[in-house]
Amino acid sequence: MPKYSYRCDTCESEYEIWHGMTEEHMNCNICDAPSVVRIPALLGEVTINTPNERVGDVVNRTIEETKNEMKEYKKNIDRNFKL
Repeated sequence: MPKYSYRCDTCESEYEIWHGMTEEHMNCNICDAPSVVRIPALLGEVTINTPNERVGDVVNRTIEETKNEMKEYKKNIDRNFKL
């Protein structure tokens, strides 16, 4: 089931709920008013390529950044586990 984000025009709350694609969510989960609007979501990261960068360079840089993030994540897990 997909997760959808909604905003209520009455109480101005924002929340996320899971429901089927064919189901409709009509009333606010907070104030029960029939004034909810679905908030569109972006899928993934948006990257704008500059003219002087090659696609391969962007991919390689992203791979290296991800490797470094994973190393830091693993270090933090090891520290938390040893406590």
